[in-house]
Amino acid sequence: MSAGRCAEVSIEGIARDLNTLGIAYSVLETGAEGALLIVPECGRILGLWPHWRGENALWVDPDFLDSLRIGAKDDGWRNPGGDGLRLAPVVEFLEDGRAPSLSIDPGRYEKLPKKGLWTMENRGEAWAWRSGVRVGFRIVRRIRPLDEKDLARLWGTTYLRQAGYEEEASVELTGGCSVAAGLWNVTLVQAGGEARVPLRKYWGDTRLAARPAGEVDLADACAVVHLRRERATRVDLDATEARPRILYVLEREAGRAILLVRDFQKTSAAAGEAFIECSAAGGTRGGKQGAGELGCFSRLCGESRDAADSAASRRVVWKTSLCAFMGRTGEIRAFTRRLAG
Repeated sequence: MSAGRCAEVSIEGIARDLNTLGIAYSVLETGAEGALLIVPECGRILGLWPHWRGENALWVDPDFLDSLRIGAKDDGWRNPGGDGLRLAPVVEFLEDGRAPSLSIDPGRYEKLPKKGLWTMENRGEAWAWRSGVRVGFRIVRRIRPLDEKDLARLWGTTYLRQAGYEEEASVELTGGCSVAAGLWNVTLVQAGGEARVPLRKYWGDTRLAARPAGEVDLADACAVVHLRRERATRVDLDATEARPRILYVLEREAGRAILLVRDFQKTSAAAGEAFIECSAAGGTRGGKQGAGELGCFSRLCGESRDAADSAASRRVVWKTSLCAFMGRTGEIRAFTRRLAG
């Protein structure tokens, strides 16, 4: 996930802006009255509304929307916001602060005519900076919106407004390259909230205990990372320290709050290998609040020395889910504590 200034626009507003440039999109129903917005050209889920007339639980870059409104299409890299996938690890595919390769993000996603799951595919090549080789890949995102019964099965009965989806994502390496690669999920949210990550270890046994006071706290057996608008923050946890769940709580006006819950399949990541990363850029950019990121990582795959196992070792299948809840702040806080347990 990521944090930044939000453009508080309706689903109709974003759809109207996408129509300005003739950008294809799909709106899917979720929950009792929620909605999910998928934009293949961006390779992103750009919206998740617990109530379709309410607030988008995901952050969308206002500049991106402004460019759509005036009909300006930028051929360079832009981060429109929402929820997306990139290739991991960062040291291979996002070296020295460079923007992601356009073949990865936004990529060239195309909607596939699959029954049941909403499916889009991206095929391309990217340069692996550390290894100094070009990597061929195929990324597929299979998305299933969760209806009211699905959400009740996952979280129990709640009076909170809710929406969500499950995803099965896969990356397959092509060609004869031996680079290890996986998936990095990035979800953008509004700045000013707190990310909670349930811990596997006692606080004192993690690297978090050495962080500056006030940057990361402990509450309800969770690491609490404050994504403030005015201060840069970067915290990462490995698979031995954290459980595969991220909860992001953002308090809004009039005593209401939004909760985002990211669950992801437990991976075989080793100690010290990236698993969850929480960061906020802090400060302002052009008078606007900066954005940061909360991400989670899949295991890596690479070329196998065993020819019989080669195909399996060069493909990762990763299951995740993202759900959004909206309600009174006290109810959201109580629900968050329950999910963190």
